[in-house]
Amino acid sequence: MPKIVLQAGHENTKYNSIVALHGSTGAPNELAFNVDIRNRVAEALRQRGFDVVTTDANANDDKSITSHDWDMFLAIHYDADCYKAGGGFIDYPEPSTDSATKESQRLCKVIANSYFPTTGIVQHSERSNNNTRYYYMWRYLSAKTPCGLIS
Repeated sequence: MPKIVLQAGHENTKYNSIVALHGSTGAPNELAFNVDIRNRVAEALRQRGFDVVTTDANANDDKSITSHDWDMFLAIHYDADCYKAGGGFIDYPEPSTDSATKESQRLCKVIANSYFPTTGIVQHSERSNNNTRYYYMWRYLSAKTPCGLIS
């Protein structure tokens, strides 16, 4: 079965080796939301036979994450709704920085095509930005690991 890593964004950032992340706590209530959703999704995937590893925002410092090839690494974040319109999006790394870009893009499309219609959350792909396209974790994953960030 596929091996997936689910990361709860902002969890334990104060311990990260990247000092700039120490104060990164996200939007109000985002951390609790990210952890809750990560754990729920992990359980649902495990029930379907997937091999799922959960991690916090310090995955970049965790050799058990960074030294393996995964079938997917998905960072979970919360959309702060600073756009005055509810919704969310899924993004993949800037293709020039992602050796697995074709698979990253394919998996993000598969997730988007299921997640947004199933949940009724409005998809806002235009919210893709440098924070998601150049998310810090992308440079720590193996070249063969496709990845995405859902918000």
